[in-house]
Amino acid sequence: MAKQVGVGIIGCGRISEFHALGFLAIPEKARIVATSDVVVQLAEDKAKQWGTQSYYSDYRKLLQRDDVDAVDILLPHHLHAEVAVSAAEAGKHVLCEKPIATTLEDADRIISAAKRHDIKLMIGHNYRFKANYMKMKEIIDEGTIGTVYSATAEGLGFRVALPADSWRYSLSKAGGGIFMSQGIHYCDLFRWLIGEEVKEVYGIAENFVNKTWEVEDNMLTLVRFKNGALGDIFCTNTEKKPYWDERVKIRGTKGTAVADWATGKLVLYSDEIPERLKGWASFSFGDPWKPSIAREVEHFVDCIIGDKEPFITGEDGKAALKIVLAAYQSAKTHKWIEIS
Repeated sequence: MAKQVGVGIIGCGRISEFHALGFLAIPEKARIVATSDVVVQLAEDKAKQWGTQSYYSDYRKLLQRDDVDAVDILLPHHLHAEVAVSAAEAGKHVLCEKPIATTLEDADRIISAAKRHDIKLMIGHNYRFKANYMKMKEIIDEGTIGTVYSATAEGLGFRVALPADSWRYSLSKAGGGIFMSQGIHYCDLFRWLIGEEVKEVYGIAENFVNKTWEVEDNMLTLVRFKNGALGDIFCTNTEKKPYWDERVKIRGTKGTAVADWATGKLVLYSDEIPERLKGWASFSFGDPWKPSIAREVEHFVDCIIGDKEPFITGEDGKAALKIVLAAYQSAKTHKWIEIS
Protein backbone atom coordinates (compact mmCIF):
# COMPACT_ATOMS: atom_id res chain seq x y z
CA MET A 1 0.00 0.00 0.00
CA ALA A 2 1.29 3.45 -0.93
CA LYS A 3 1.99 5.81 1.93
CA GLN A 4 -0.79 8.12 0.74
CA VAL A 5 -4.21 6.47 0.81
CA GLY A 6 -6.69 7.44 -1.91
CA VAL A 7 -10.13 7.94 -0.36
CA GLY A 8 -13.57 7.98 -1.97
CA ILE A 9 -16.34 9.62 0.05
CA ILE A 10 -19.73 8.03 -0.58
CA GLY A 11 -22.53 10.25 0.70
CA CYS A 12 -22.01 14.01 0.81
CA GLY A 13 -24.43 15.12 3.52
CA ARG A 14 -23.58 17.25 6.56
CA ILE A 15 -21.46 14.63 8.33
CA SER A 16 -19.18 14.39 5.28
CA GLU A 17 -17.85 17.86 6.02
CA PHE A 18 -16.28 16.70 9.27
CA HIS A 19 -14.89 13.48 7.78
CA ALA A 20 -13.40 15.39 4.87
CA LEU A 21 -11.69 17.84 7.24
CA GLY A 22 -10.04 14.85 8.90
CA PHE A 23 -8.62 13.54 5.63
CA LEU A 24 -7.59 17.00 4.46
CA ALA A 25 -5.66 17.50 7.70
CA ILE A 26 -3.30 14.60 6.88
CA PRO A 27 -2.23 15.19 3.24
CA GLU A 28 0.95 13.21 3.80
CA LYS A 29 -1.16 10.14 4.56
CA ALA A 30 -4.38 10.51 2.58
CA ARG A 31 -6.14 12.43 -0.17
CA ILE A 32 -9.74 12.56 -1.30
CA VAL A 33 -9.78 11.41 -4.93
CA ALA A 34 -13.53 11.17 -5.63
CA THR A 35 -17.00 11.77 -4.20
CA SER A 36 -20.38 10.17 -4.80
CA ASP A 37 -23.94 11.16 -4.00
CA VAL A 38 -27.30 10.53 -5.64
CA VAL A 39 -27.68 14.31 -5.67
CA VAL A 40 -24.96 14.79 -8.25
CA GLN A 41 -24.74 18.55 -7.73
CA LEU A 42 -23.87 17.91 -4.10
CA ALA A 43 -21.18 15.42 -5.10
CA GLU A 44 -19.75 17.94 -7.57
CA ASP A 45 -19.77 20.80 -5.07
CA LYS A 46 -18.03 18.74 -2.40
CA ALA A 47 -15.47 17.36 -4.85
CA LYS A 48 -14.44 20.87 -5.85
CA GLN A 49 -14.45 22.03 -2.24
CA TRP A 50 -12.16 19.17 -1.24
CA GLY A 51 -9.74 19.55 -4.14
CA THR A 52 -10.79 16.92 -6.66
CA GLN A 53 -12.65 17.08 -9.97
CA SER A 54 -13.96 13.51 -9.80
CA TYR A 55 -17.54 12.94 -8.68
CA TYR A 56 -20.31 10.44 -9.39
CA SER A 57 -24.00 9.90 -8.84
CA ASP A 58 -23.40 6.12 -8.88
CA TYR A 59 -21.01 4.91 -6.20
CA ARG A 60 -20.18 1.80 -8.25
CA LYS A 61 -18.28 3.96 -10.72
CA LEU A 62 -16.22 5.34 -7.87
CA LEU A 63 -15.38 1.79 -6.80
CA GLN A 64 -13.97 1.06 -10.27
CA ARG A 65 -11.18 3.60 -9.83
CA ASP A 66 -7.71 2.19 -9.26
CA ASP A 67 -6.68 5.24 -7.23
CA VAL A 68 -9.42 4.64 -4.64
CA ASP A 69 -7.86 2.52 -1.92
CA ALA A 70 -10.57 3.09 0.69
CA VAL A 71 -14.10 4.43 0.99
CA ASP A 72 -15.85 6.39 3.70
CA ILE A 73 -19.54 5.42 3.69
CA LEU A 74 -21.79 8.23 4.96
CA LEU A 75 -25.20 7.12 3.73
CA PRO A 76 -28.68 6.46 5.14
CA HIS A 77 -28.48 3.46 7.43
CA HIS A 78 -30.31 0.97 5.21
CA LEU A 79 -27.75 1.46 2.42
CA HIS A 80 -24.66 0.65 4.49
CA ALA A 81 -24.68 -3.09 3.81
CA GLU A 82 -25.12 -2.86 0.05
CA VAL A 83 -22.34 -0.34 -0.40
CA ALA A 84 -19.92 -1.81 2.16
CA VAL A 85 -20.18 -5.29 0.65
CA SER A 86 -19.70 -3.89 -2.86
CA ALA A 87 -16.66 -1.93 -1.68
CA ALA A 88 -15.13 -5.00 -0.05
CA GLU A 89 -15.71 -7.02 -3.21
CA ALA A 90 -13.92 -4.28 -5.14
CA GLY A 91 -10.96 -4.59 -2.77
CA LYS A 92 -11.51 -1.24 -1.06
CA HIS A 93 -10.99 -0.71 2.66
CA VAL A 94 -14.14 0.47 4.42
CA LEU A 95 -14.87 3.11 7.04
CA CYS A 96 -18.63 2.92 7.59
CA GLU A 97 -20.56 5.43 9.68
CA LYS A 98 -22.55 3.92 12.53
CA PRO A 99 -24.76 1.96 12.74
CA ILE A 100 -22.98 -0.80 10.85
CA ALA A 101 -26.40 -1.76 9.42
CA THR A 102 -30.07 -1.92 10.42
CA THR A 103 -30.20 -5.73 10.81
CA LEU A 104 -27.84 -8.31 12.26
CA GLU A 105 -28.02 -10.23 8.99
CA ASP A 106 -26.69 -7.23 7.08
CA ALA A 107 -24.01 -6.68 9.72
CA ASP A 108 -22.89 -10.28 9.19
CA ARG A 109 -22.82 -9.75 5.42
CA ILE A 110 -20.48 -6.78 5.82
CA ILE A 111 -18.19 -8.54 8.29
CA SER A 112 -18.04 -11.67 6.13
CA ALA A 113 -17.25 -9.70 2.97
CA ALA A 114 -14.46 -7.80 4.72
CA LYS A 115 -12.84 -11.03 5.91
CA ARG A 116 -13.34 -12.79 2.60
CA HIS A 117 -11.66 -10.01 0.63
CA ASP A 118 -9.05 -9.19 3.31
CA ILE A 119 -9.85 -5.49 3.64
CA LYS A 120 -9.86 -3.24 6.70
CA LEU A 121 -13.33 -2.61 8.12
CA MET A 122 -13.92 0.08 10.71
CA ILE A 123 -17.23 1.35 12.08
CA GLY A 124 -17.55 5.06 12.82
CA HIS A 125 -18.25 5.06 16.54
CA ASN A 126 -16.27 8.27 16.94
CA TYR A 127 -17.18 8.70 20.61
CA ARG A 128 -14.29 6.43 21.51
CA PHE A 129 -12.05 9.14 20.05
CA LYS A 130 -13.49 11.99 22.12
CA ALA A 131 -10.78 13.32 24.42
CA ASN A 132 -13.00 13.28 27.52
CA TYR A 133 -13.97 9.64 27.04
CA MET A 134 -10.39 8.65 26.21
CA LYS A 135 -9.35 10.16 29.55
CA MET A 136 -12.28 8.46 31.28
CA LYS A 137 -11.15 5.10 29.87
CA GLU A 138 -7.61 5.73 31.14
CA ILE A 139 -8.93 6.54 34.62
CA ILE A 140 -11.11 3.42 34.72
CA ASP A 141 -8.31 1.16 33.50
CA GLU A 142 -5.95 2.60 36.13
CA GLY A 143 -8.40 1.49 38.81
CA THR A 144 -8.81 5.04 40.07
CA ILE A 145 -12.56 4.70 40.58
CA GLY A 146 -12.42 1.02 41.48
CA THR A 147 -14.78 -1.59 40.09
CA VAL A 148 -17.47 -0.06 37.90
CA TYR A 149 -20.98 -0.95 39.02
CA SER A 150 -23.11 1.66 37.24
CA ALA A 151 -23.10 3.77 34.07
CA THR A 152 -25.48 6.54 33.00
CA ALA A 153 -25.68 8.36 29.65
CA GLU A 154 -27.88 11.21 28.46
CA GLY A 155 -28.04 12.48 24.89
CA LEU A 156 -30.24 15.58 24.86
CA GLY A 157 -31.10 17.85 21.98
CA PHE A 158 -33.65 19.19 19.57
CA ARG A 159 -34.01 17.83 16.04
CA VAL A 160 -33.19 20.45 13.43
CA ALA A 161 -36.07 20.68 10.94
CA LEU A 162 -35.67 18.21 8.09
CA PRO A 163 -37.82 17.66 5.00
CA ALA A 164 -41.04 15.79 5.76
CA ASP A 165 -39.85 12.87 3.62
CA SER A 166 -36.42 12.63 5.29
CA TRP A 167 -35.07 9.10 5.52
CA ARG A 168 -34.45 9.69 9.23
CA TYR A 169 -38.21 9.54 9.87
CA SER A 170 -38.58 6.20 8.06
CA LEU A 171 -38.34 2.97 10.04
CA SER A 172 -37.30 0.93 6.99
CA LYS A 173 -34.50 3.36 6.10
CA ALA A 174 -33.24 4.54 9.49
CA GLY A 175 -33.89 1.31 11.38
CA GLY A 176 -35.09 3.32 14.37
CA GLY A 177 -35.19 6.80 15.79
CA ILE A 178 -33.09 8.60 18.37
CA PHE A 179 -31.83 5.39 19.96
CA MET A 180 -30.56 3.99 16.65
CA SER A 181 -28.93 7.26 15.64
CA GLN A 182 -27.62 8.41 19.03
CA GLY A 183 -28.16 5.74 21.66
CA ILE A 184 -26.01 3.29 19.72
CA HIS A 185 -23.01 5.52 20.50
CA TYR A 186 -23.52 4.94 24.22
CA CYS A 187 -24.06 1.21 23.70
CA ASP A 188 -20.62 1.05 22.12
CA LEU A 189 -19.12 3.48 24.62
CA PHE A 190 -20.34 1.51 27.64
CA ARG A 191 -18.92 -1.75 26.25
CA TRP A 192 -15.56 -0.09 25.71
CA LEU A 193 -15.36 1.91 28.95
CA ILE A 194 -16.52 -0.87 31.26
CA GLY A 195 -14.94 -3.72 29.31
CA GLU A 196 -18.02 -5.92 29.69
CA GLU A 197 -20.68 -7.23 27.33
CA VAL A 198 -24.36 -6.52 27.90
CA LYS A 199 -26.47 -9.38 29.27
CA GLU A 200 -29.98 -7.94 28.93
CA VAL A 201 -31.88 -4.74 28.23
CA TYR A 202 -35.26 -3.13 28.84
CA GLY A 203 -36.40 -0.37 26.51
CA ILE A 204 -39.20 2.22 26.58
CA ALA A 205 -39.74 4.15 23.34
CA GLU A 206 -42.17 7.04 22.80
CA ASN A 207 -43.21 9.70 20.30
CA PHE A 208 -43.99 12.66 22.51
CA VAL A 209 -43.75 15.44 19.94
CA ASN A 210 -43.27 14.10 16.42
CA LYS A 211 -46.48 12.10 16.04
CA THR A 212 -46.11 11.61 12.27
CA TRP A 213 -42.68 9.96 12.54
CA GLU A 214 -42.42 6.19 12.12
CA VAL A 215 -39.60 6.18 14.68
CA GLU A 216 -39.28 7.25 18.32
CA ASP A 217 -38.21 10.72 19.42
CA ASN A 218 -37.49 9.68 23.04
CA MET A 219 -36.17 6.45 24.49
CA LEU A 220 -35.03 5.17 27.87
CA THR A 221 -33.07 1.92 28.00
CA LEU A 222 -31.98 -0.02 31.08
CA VAL A 223 -28.91 -2.22 30.74
CA ARG A 224 -27.52 -5.08 32.81
CA PHE A 225 -23.97 -6.21 32.06
CA LYS A 226 -22.70 -9.76 32.35
CA ASN A 227 -20.67 -8.86 35.44
CA GLY A 228 -23.80 -7.50 37.14
CA ALA A 229 -23.13 -3.80 36.56
CA LEU A 230 -26.17 -1.64 35.73
CA GLY A 231 -26.61 1.06 33.12
CA ASP A 232 -29.22 3.46 31.80
CA ILE A 233 -29.33 5.44 28.56
CA PHE A 234 -31.80 8.25 27.89
CA CYS A 235 -31.93 9.88 24.47
CA THR A 236 -34.22 12.61 23.19
CA ASN A 237 -34.32 14.95 20.21
CA THR A 238 -37.23 17.01 21.56
CA GLU A 239 -35.60 18.85 24.46
CA LYS A 240 -35.93 22.57 23.79
CA LYS A 241 -32.47 24.06 23.93
CA PRO A 242 -30.21 25.73 21.36
CA TYR A 243 -27.46 23.12 21.51
CA TRP A 244 -26.82 19.41 21.82
CA ASP A 245 -26.10 18.27 25.37
CA GLU A 246 -24.52 15.08 26.56
CA ARG A 247 -23.51 13.62 29.88
CA VAL A 248 -21.94 10.30 30.82
CA LYS A 249 -21.41 9.25 34.44
CA ILE A 250 -19.47 6.14 35.48
CA ARG A 251 -19.71 5.05 39.11
CA GLY A 252 -17.16 2.78 40.77
CA THR A 253 -16.47 1.41 44.22
CA LYS A 254 -13.72 4.02 44.77
CA GLY A 255 -15.06 7.04 42.93
CA THR A 256 -17.08 8.62 40.13
CA ALA A 257 -16.21 10.11 36.72
CA VAL A 258 -18.53 12.50 34.88
CA ALA A 259 -18.05 13.73 31.30
CA ASP A 260 -20.15 16.77 30.38
CA TRP A 261 -20.51 18.13 26.85
CA ALA A 262 -21.85 21.57 27.78
CA THR A 263 -18.83 22.44 29.94
CA GLY A 264 -16.31 20.42 27.93
CA LYS A 265 -15.06 18.90 31.17
CA LEU A 266 -14.38 15.54 32.72
CA VAL A 267 -14.88 15.73 36.49
CA LEU A 268 -13.51 13.00 38.72
CA TYR A 269 -13.92 12.12 42.38
CA SER A 270 -11.66 9.51 43.90
CA ASP A 271 -10.79 8.79 47.51
CA GLU A 272 -8.21 6.20 46.54
CA ILE A 273 -4.89 6.05 44.70
CA PRO A 274 -3.24 7.49 42.72
CA GLU A 275 -2.41 10.34 45.10
CA ARG A 276 -2.62 12.99 42.36
CA LEU A 277 -6.33 12.25 41.87
CA LYS A 278 -7.54 12.08 45.48
CA GLY A 279 -10.62 14.20 46.04
CA TRP A 280 -12.10 16.17 43.14
CA ALA A 281 -10.18 16.73 39.92
CA SER A 282 -11.30 18.40 36.69
CA PHE A 283 -9.99 18.10 33.12
CA SER A 284 -11.04 20.53 30.38
CA PHE A 285 -11.27 19.44 26.74
CA GLY A 286 -13.54 21.96 25.02
CA ASP A 287 -15.81 20.62 22.28
CA PRO A 288 -14.64 17.01 21.87
CA TRP A 289 -16.84 16.17 18.86
CA LYS A 290 -15.08 17.55 15.78
CA PRO A 291 -11.57 16.46 16.83
CA SER A 292 -12.95 12.97 17.52
CA ILE A 293 -13.91 12.50 13.87
CA ALA A 294 -10.49 13.73 12.75
CA ARG A 295 -8.84 11.19 15.08
CA GLU A 296 -11.19 8.51 13.80
CA VAL A 297 -10.35 8.98 10.12
CA GLU A 298 -6.62 9.29 10.80
CA HIS A 299 -6.69 6.05 12.78
CA PHE A 300 -8.46 4.36 9.86
CA VAL A 301 -5.79 5.60 7.45
CA ASP A 302 -2.99 4.54 9.81
CA CYS A 303 -4.46 1.04 9.99
CA ILE A 304 -4.36 0.78 6.22
CA ILE A 305 -0.80 2.08 5.96
CA GLY A 306 0.47 0.02 8.88
CA ASP A 307 -1.64 -3.07 8.13
CA LYS A 308 -3.24 -3.03 11.58
CA GLU A 309 -6.66 -4.03 12.89
CA PRO A 310 -8.89 -0.98 13.38
CA PHE A 311 -9.76 0.09 16.92
CA ILE A 312 -13.49 -0.34 16.24
CA THR A 313 -14.14 -3.52 14.29
CA GLY A 314 -17.14 -4.84 12.43
CA GLU A 315 -17.79 -7.11 15.39
CA ASP A 316 -17.88 -4.05 17.67
CA GLY A 317 -20.41 -2.43 15.34
CA LYS A 318 -22.54 -5.56 15.39
CA ALA A 319 -22.39 -5.81 19.20
CA ALA A 320 -23.69 -2.24 19.58
CA LEU A 321 -26.42 -2.87 17.00
CA LYS A 322 -27.47 -6.02 18.85
CA ILE A 323 -28.09 -3.98 22.00
CA VAL A 324 -30.17 -1.42 20.10
CA LEU A 325 -32.30 -4.02 18.36
CA ALA A 326 -32.87 -5.86 21.66
CA ALA A 327 -34.00 -2.58 23.25
CA TYR A 328 -36.51 -2.06 20.43
CA GLN A 329 -37.78 -5.61 20.88
CA SER A 330 -38.19 -4.93 24.59
CA ALA A 331 -40.11 -1.72 23.88
CA LYS A 332 -42.59 -3.74 21.83
CA THR A 333 -42.95 -6.68 24.22
CA HIS A 334 -42.53 -4.81 27.55
CA LYS A 335 -40.08 -7.52 28.66
CA TRP A 336 -36.39 -7.73 29.47
CA ILE A 337 -34.58 -9.09 26.42
CA GLU A 338 -31.51 -11.24 26.90
CA ILE A 339 -28.66 -10.73 24.47
CA SER A 340 -27.01 -13.92 23.28
